Amino acid sequence: MELQELRNEINRIDDEMLALLGQRLAVCRSIAEYKRANGLPVRDAARETEKLHMAMEKGGAAGQRLAALLMTLGREEQERMMAGEQPQQDRRAL
Repeated sequence: MELQELRNEINRIDDEMLALLGQRLAVCRSIAEYKRANGLPVRDAARETEKLHMAMEKGGAAGQRLAALLMTLGREEQERMMAGEQPQQDRRAL
């Protein structure tokens, strides 16, 4: 494969990952609504530990780092929602 073809493949994968990130953040917003309605905190340490262990098993250190970043983004989105701020995707147009 030529370099440009490989870069095009990376671009395609990145586009898919970003679309999945948007879907994940939408679910995080729904979780925030549930937690707000039920008086639950944003952070669930047991859940985070479980997710990090699963990510390590499936993707090694890189998988665990990615999972940690995704959880941070999800927590930030939930905190914004619980504070009554606009969802992250809606801010892009501002």
